[in-house]
Amino acid sequence: MRKNVALVLLSYAGVYVFWGMTYYLIRVSGITIPAVSIMAVRWLTAGLLFTGIALLFGRLRRPPTAVEILSSILLGVLLILGGNGLVVIAEKKVDSYLAALVITSTPLVVAFFDFVLWRRKISFAGLAGILLGIAGVGMLLWTGGNRRFDLRPEIFYLLGACVSWSLASSLSHKLKVPENIFLNSGVQMLSVGLMMAAVILLIPRPAPGYFSGWSPASLAGLVLLTVVGTLGFLAFTYLLRVEPAVRVVSYSFVNPLIAVFLGVALGHEKTVPLLVPGLASILAGLFLLLYFERIVDPLKAGSKEPE
Repeated sequence: MRKNVALVLLSYAGVYVFWGMTYYLIRVSGITIPAVSIMAVRWLTAGLLFTGIALLFGRLRRPPTAVEILSSILLGVLLILGGNGLVVIAEKKVDSYLAALVITSTPLVVAFFDFVLWRRKISFAGLAGILLGIAGVGMLLWTGGNRRFDLRPEIFYLLGACVSWSLASSLSHKLKVPENIFLNSGVQMLSVGLMMAAVILLIPRPAPGYFSGWSPASLAGLVLLTVVGTLGFLAFTYLLRVEPAVRVVSYSFVNPLIAVFLGVALGHEKTVPLLVPGLASILAGLFLLLYFERIVDPLKAGSKEPE
C-alpha cells in the first residue's frame, strides 16, 4: 500500500488520542448502561463496518475457509470479549485511568506468552522491562496505609483482560485467519457483538424497562466510544500496513497519559498514592522491551573500529 504522509500522521494522532479516550468513555457509558449492551452496540457497529469495507473494497482473492473463520472467532473471544469485555465490567467500579494503566502493561505479558508458547527469546533488557512493568503495576495497586494493596475482584478482571489479550496476540502469529485484515477484524467484532446481542435477548425483562435507565450522559458516552474506538481501530489497521510495527506500538506510551488526564481532570477520579512512579515504571519497562536493543545494537555496531 502506498504511504500518504499526511494520512500516516493523522492516523497516529487518531490512535494516540482516540484509544486514549476509550477508557474514560467506557467509564461514562457504564454508569447506567450494562456492560453487555456497551459491548453489543460497539462491536456490532464496528464489525458491520469492517466487514462491509472488506466485502466492498477488499478485493478478496478467495472466500475465507471455515478454519480461518473459526480462528477469527477464537481471537475475537480472547481479544474483544476477554481483553475488552473484562475492562468494561471492571470499570463499573475501577477508575478509568487506573484501568488504562494496568492494561498498558499488556505488551510485557505478550513477551511472556511468546517465550512460553513459541520459545521466542527474551533479552536481558526485555526481562528487566517485564520486571519493571510488574513493579509499576504493583505500585499502582498500593493503597497506602499499612502497605495494603487494592485486590478487589475488578482488579483481577483487569489482570485477566491483560492475560486474555496477550494470549490472543501471541496465538495470532500462528493461527490461520482470513488474509484480508478488515475481514479478519470484522469477523472478530461481529462474533462478539452477536454473542452480546444474544445475551440481551435472553435477559428476562421487558425491552422498555431495559433501556429506560440509560442516562443521556451514558448514551452520549456510548456513541462517542463506538465512533472514536472504530476510527482508532481503522487508523491502527492502516498503520500496520504502511508503518513498522515497532513504531506503531508507540501508542502504548501515549494512551495512558491521555487516559490519566481525562480520568483525573474531567472525571475527577481520585489518584492512587504512587501514580507517578507506577506510571514511570511501566513506561520504562515498555521502553526496555520494545526499543532498547533497537537503539543500543546499532550504536554498538557503529562504535566497533574496522580491523
